[in-house]
Amino acid sequence: MMAPKGALENPQPDDYASGIYLFSGWVCEAETVQIDLDGAQLLDVAYGTERLDTVPACGDANNGFGMLVNTANLAPGEHQATLYADGQQVAQSVFKTAER
Repeated sequence: MMAPKGALENPQPDDYASGIYLFSGWVCEAETVQIDLDGAQLLDVAYGTERLDTVPACGDANNGFGMLVNTANLAPGEHQATLYADGQQVAQSVFKTAER
């Protein structure tokens, strides 16, 4: 089975995330969208907002997702976010949180 088409747009690789940070992107079609933080926390993500820029890739526009994360709950340093759609890995990004 092929992984759904999509992108984890934020955080970008090597970005610094601080404060209340928006993890966001798009997935063409899925029942569930989740982000795994550091292999320890699999979090459900709000999915289905309109993204007209995804019509060429997906054939429709209800593909956006977003999740707010309080980065103060993450240890300073490097972290990994992995995007899953219906249990299949779609994208991954390594980002950093600043020293407190």
